Amino acid sequence: MKLVLALLVLLAAGAGGARVGDHRPRPLNKGQIAGLVSGGVRSPRLAKLVRQRGIDFEPTDDWLRHLQRAGAQKVLLQALRVRRPNIKLGRPARTETKAAPPPLSQLGRKPTLRLEAVKRIIADGEESERRKLWPQAEQQYLDALQLDPDNVEIHFGLGRVLGEQNKWDEAISEYREVVRLSPNSAPAHYDLGRGLLTAQDPDAAIPEYREALRLQPGSADAHSGLGLAFYRKHDADGAIAEFRAALEVRPEDADTHHSLALALYAKRDLAGAIAENREAIRLKPGSVNPHYALAAALYDQHDLEAAITEYRKVLILQPDHADAHYGLGLALDQQADLNGAIAEYREAVRLKPDYTKVHYVLALALRRREAGGTTATNREARAVSRDATDANAHYSLALKFFNAGDFDGAVREGREAVRLDPGNADMHYNLVLALLAKGDVAEAVREAQEAVRLNPEDGSTRYLLGNALYRQEHWEEAVAQYREAVRRRPDNADWHYALGAALYREQAVYPAVVEYNEALRLKPDYATHYALGRALYERHDVDAAIAHYREAVRFKPEYPEAHQALGRALYDQGQWEGAIAEYREALRLSPNDIGTHINLGDALLRHGDNQGALQEYQMASKLDPATRELPARLSRK
Repeated sequence: MKLVLALLVLLAAGAGGARVGDHRPRPLNKGQIAGLVSGGVRSPRLAKLVRQRGIDFEPTDDWLRHLQRAGAQKVLLQALRVRRPNIKLGRPARTETKAAPPPLSQLGRKPTLRLEAVKRIIADGEESERRKLWPQAEQQYLDALQLDPDNVEIHFGLGRVLGEQNKWDEAISEYREVVRLSPNSAPAHYDLGRGLLTAQDPDAAIPEYREALRLQPGSADAHSGLGLAFYRKHDADGAIAEFRAALEVRPEDADTHHSLALALYAKRDLAGAIAENREAIRLKPGSVNPHYALAAALYDQHDLEAAITEYRKVLILQPDHADAHYGLGLALDQQADLNGAIAEYREAVRLKPDYTKVHYVLALALRRREAGGTTATNREARAVSRDATDANAHYSLALKFFNAGDFDGAVREGREAVRLDPGNADMHYNLVLALLAKGDVAEAVREAQEAVRLNPEDGSTRYLLGNALYRQEHWEEAVAQYREAVRRRPDNADWHYALGAALYREQAVYPAVVEYNEALRLKPDYATHYALGRALYERHDVDAAIAHYREAVRFKPEYPEAHQALGRALYDQGQWEGAIAEYREALRLSPNDIGTHINLGDALLRHGDNQGALQEYQMASKLDPATRELPARLSRK
């Protein structure tokens, strides 16, 4: 308790300034910083304290590595490096042909030289930004901060380049520093709000956007950002009001018209959504998302002809848009064009092999078609028998076997198709699907690698290879393929989700959070909320984790894993009643989960219900005799 109180006093002193009689706060020493880190103080807050107080020692690389292992994040390590007395940062800026600034030991005594060096480094950083050399720009701004730690322009630039690298915790810390140094700057509050929203914290973003609007009334960007924050909170009315305010200022902004359309669609105002998407298309004709959203609204309005037209426009602009193929299939199905619908469902499945609902809809469509005559599989088999050297016939037959659940047949025919046409990437792709379904992962990886070699620019093939590598638990290689897929199709939510999952398994939790956030921005769903909650929980951001677990169970109430995870997070916060309620709901959905029985017993024990805890421990012991020592916890209470 004494240590905790000492840490709190230290933080309060950092926030409030020097004691009476002091000219300035005392610099921090090694022991204080190590104690704050081990005491659980968050790195962005510590970084701010280091900037305010300074340090009285030179942190060595070995000591910084030790601090990192104790839990320090990069934002704190950077702040400590910046505050090193008269030494350059560990990694030099790669300014290529430009002359290096004078040594800091000279600059300290020559303010004019220091000012000129700062200007030069800032100019180098801006040039690196222009060339999109983000790591180089980051280093240059960090070098500039050594010379001028309270320079708003440098913190702004560093925040920008950190954001471009998806280092949002660190970017947010820089934007907070800008706000501290320049509290009446509307752009500072706007950028901080944007960073917080990107980091999936709309509650914190909203007051920053509002402050930006107070300082700069009528800012279209701030109104639009505030609208997006409300939309993320599922406040459609608030979002609509802000998007409309932004459009009053900037009526020709296609993206804001599309955002307004999404908010109106969430309110089931189909006519309004259709009108706004059409306006977005008029202003920006080649944009895929408004066409897709327009098609979905027209379909919901039962205007099938118009919906089909829009889905086809989407596929002209982006042929590998799996959701558009699925939507087009549904519309064709409604018009009794069963063959056309099946073709679109199949293409959706080819582009997105784990598209479960489309597999189901396709299976139903095939059954309906087969009920009217000869089965598709028999027709394809006859085609093969007519010409056994026709690779396309084997390919088609493999697809029929796959859709019928006969994976052995699909693999057999797929291998024959590849043998007959080894230079066709689609043949290899189709075989990979069948091999993965059958569980032959090693061969699937080899075939997927060959498909990528033949068609390296196809994002779907990269994604499929990533899936196969993920199944082999080769996380680093899977991450590389998912990144290549996302680079080619940055608007594919499922690919961002897969990249986040692989990064999480690789223990790269913060980058995983970034990818999950992007997946949620593109397509909110229960699985992504749950995965993001799990990653945030791992980062000890329990409040944010709870918010996402709650969203997961809101999207899918019958989700025992999310209820169990929510219970665990509430337990960590001492909310025993909430934890007990979530554990009970998880057990209602999955009554034989041993871990949940144990967790519920622990929560009941902390809540003072010894008898209830005993019942849960006994149930866990009944399900797994290895846990029979659990009731002894009661005697240790």
